[in-house]
Amino acid sequence: MKHRSVMIFLAFTSICTMIFFASNSFAALLIDDFSNTATTALSWKQKNFDSNQTVAQINDQVEITIGGSSSGPDFSAGLRSKFELKGDFDIRIKFQLLDWPAANGVRAGIQYGSKDFPGNGQVVRQSVGAGEPPNPKENFVTNFQEVGSMDVTFIPQGATIGGLRLQREGSVMTGYYSISYGTWNLIDSHDYSATGALGEWVGIGLAAWSHTTLIGSEGEIISPVFSGQDVKVAFDNLNITYDTMRDMHHPVPVPPSLLLLAPGLAGLIAARRRFKK
Repeated sequence: MKHRSVMIFLAFTSICTMIFFASNSFAALLIDDFSNTATTALSWKQKNFDSNQTVAQINDQVEITIGGSSSGPDFSAGLRSKFELKGDFDIRIKFQLLDWPAANGVRAGIQYGSKDFPGNGQVVRQSVGAGEPPNPKENFVTNFQEVGSMDVTFIPQGATIGGLRLQREGSVMTGYYSISYGTWNLIDSHDYSATGALGEWVGIGLAAWSHTTLIGSEGEIISPVFSGQDVKVAFDNLNITYDTMRDMHHPVPVPPSLLLLAPGLAGLIAARRRFKK
């Protein structure tokens, strides 16, 4: 009798959980505090341009270093998702600038993009290089990109500890920042519906990057961007709520509601069989 009661309780709990998620805008949740390398490796792949940039999962966080000897049109390091997201999602991450010289030219934050669509972008904390506009040099930025165009918004702010947030609602991407991981403040939004440039499935990156030089909007050379000094940033406490996820290498999505329903049905069946006995 006691065992049957436990089984019924587990079944009831599983089904209630399924109903709860079904009644909310998001179906599932991915959390990673980066305390376990094996767990992180299931969802993320480490990437770096060359040996001058490193990614290390230490101190219960991901630490990304852009070495002072880095050079090239684009150089970066970070984590690239092994999954893609479909539908609405909300990504939140804590950051800390561990080594952050003034006007270092590095951008650090959340990236997104689709393999077969031009729509992509970032929400970042950045330090503008000595040769770059605008001033002041320390900013939070959203950069929403389409074919031949960029929608860029700067929020002057010099916080060294805080949070970054990227939210998708339909065809609209929105970026936020927080100071000391407190209240979320809007940076800007961009609607891709007019061009259809944002793909149905979107991949995610957590990265730091820079450039030796940049090409300006009128074709001018912007230099220097990267200051040639070591820069280190840490990410922690990743939280992603989402509708649907798939493995990029085996793209057959499984609705999270089915995963929640299975334990509940199994519990009910087992409880019923035991009751008949």
